[in-house]
Amino acid sequence: MSTGKTESTKHRQIGRETVVQREGLEVLRLIVPAGSGVPEHHAAVDAVVVVVGGSGVFTVAGEPRRIGCGDVIDMTPGVRHSIAAEEDLTLVVTKARLAS
Repeated sequence: MSTGKTESTKHRQIGRETVVQREGLEVLRLIVPAGSGVPEHHAAVDAVVVVVGGSGVFTVAGEPRRIGCGDVIDMTPGVRHSIAAEEDLTLVVTKARLAS
């Protein structure tokens, strides 16, 4: 299943495409243009983010981390995070409800 939509930011638009969606699992391709970002938020499920292009800063639980191609960020439910793109940033985001 593939659906695309964009979210407006104060600069260019963020691209968001659903790559896989089924019960308990969602995989998204997120494109964050240089100079834009994703405001702080949290997910109610586990999330793994893989950087497939570009660079920026990914802040997790108040701790900023420089990210680039190949980096992986693993987050448990409820962890607050945000993204600031220095270069056009392409991310693959996997959100899943894992058994405890």
